[in-house]
Amino acid sequence: MGNDFSRKRSGPSANLRRVILRDGSGSFRPGPGGLPPYLAGRAEEQALLKSRLALLDRGEPTPSDIILYGPRGNGKTALLVWLKEVAAPSYAVDVLRLYPAKIPTGFKLAERLLPRAWWNTVAPDTNAFRGITWRPGKDAPAPAPDEALAVRVSKRALVLLLDEAHTLGPEVGPELLNALKEVGREAPLLLVLAGTPDLQAHLGTMGASFRDRSLRLPLGRLNESDATEGIRRPLASDDLTISDDALAFIVRESHGYPFFLQLRGAAVWNRVSGGGSVLQEITVEDTEDCRSRRGNGSAIRNSKKRFAAASDPASLTTRWKRRWSVSPISASSGGRERCRTGNRGSPA
Repeated sequence: MGNDFSRKRSGPSANLRRVILRDGSGSFRPGPGGLPPYLAGRAEEQALLKSRLALLDRGEPTPSDIILYGPRGNGKTALLVWLKEVAAPSYAVDVLRLYPAKIPTGFKLAERLLPRAWWNTVAPDTNAFRGITWRPGKDAPAPAPDEALAVRVSKRALVLLLDEAHTLGPEVGPELLNALKEVGREAPLLLVLAGTPDLQAHLGTMGASFRDRSLRLPLGRLNESDATEGIRRPLASDDLTISDDALAFIVRESHGYPFFLQLRGAAVWNRVSGGGSVLQEITVEDTEDCRSRRGNGSAIRNSKKRFAAASDPASLTTRWKRRWSVSPISASSGGRERCRTGNRGSPA
């Protein structure tokens, strides 16, 4: 049988040294919210978000805000991270990430919208800006969310990224959403919310019309073609090739979840390059043997149920790290890796 995972090599090259010296994940980013260098299967969503950034860059209002929703593990947070990284250097916009747990009240929301660092940059030597004299940390009434938003976007277009939006509190939620409705009509302002499938119903309980005015984008599992490229391209970027059979096995066992594709991809990369050891051959049988001996088959098969019920996907990451831990052994021992428990050599 030919190699299932092999390295294109003709002696020690710069590419080989680069791969060995990288961290144990290679071109994969396992873990909740990790942004891989190649974000598979989200080209349409990325194009839409870039078109909204282009409007903001010209100082124009956007036609609607955006709701990203779907089960855990489908890359919603990764898409938000991508948007922030693309927007900051390429467009004339500010990007602010919000988390419901950090803004339980309108006062806390005002502190996040108009932080001390923003005041120090925009109005360092004045006591008032656009009629507002409040500053974070002062014992004075904070501006209402619509006032704070209007002040913030008066200097520069703004993108608000609200992750875990299905946990947005009932006290601050309506204030924020209605403020966006008022300010966003004329100002260069975009809100992108991300949450689980019940996000839409949650927004509907707040008495705000935000849900009906927003563009709803469901994020589901990747199809076979996109999942395949999500493994093949990152490996190719590190001069690694993978046989069709081995690739199909990884795609099938990941069930189209971007979260698990990243964990699988990182494990494969680690098996080939981890610890500075270059393996001569890794077969599908090796991968299947590792999975069956440590019970990983049931872990993968139950992934959908786990993600639907899990409140903290980080716990899943920990379990997968334990189950998929592998450590390279020297070439003198046959160039193989064996399954093991523990944390050493696990996907980072």
